Amino acid sequence: MGVGLDLLDPEPFVALTAVGSICAGLSTVTFAVDPKNLATEGHVRYGYGGYAVGALLGAIALALVIARTERELTAAGSRPSPPCPIGCHCGTIIHSSFVSVTTGAAGLLTWGIGFALVMNVRRKAQLPA
Repeated sequence: MGVGLDLLDPEPFVALTAVGSICAGLSTVTFAVDPKNLATEGHVRYGYGGYAVGALLGAIALALVIARTERELTAAGSRPSPPCPIGCHCGTIIHSSFVSVTTGAAGLLTWGIGFALVMNVRRKAQLPA
C-alpha cells in the first residue's frame, strides 16, 4: 500500500495557510526595500499577484476546513453513541461553525480574485516628488 496525502488532514491546512501568508508577505518586500518600486508597473503587478496567491490559498485552506468538518460530522453520525468508554462525546466536538468558516473562505476568495484582476490593469502609481 502506498502512502498518500489526505487533503482533509490538518497538515495541508497549516501548509496552505503558511505558504499563503509568506506569499502575501513577500509581495510587499520590494516596496519596503525601495518605495520607488511603487512607480513601476512590474513591481505593482508582483505585489498584487502575491496578495492574490495568498488570499486564494487561504480560501482553499478554509474550504478544506469545511470539508473536514463535514466529514467529521458524517462520521460522528455513524458511530455508536457514546464514542468514548467513559461516556463523553469528545470525538464529535466541532470547533468551527460553518457560517464563520464559509464567510471567511468566500471573503478570501473574493479578495484574491479582486487582487488578481487588479494585477492585470495597466496603470502606474504616482509618487509625490
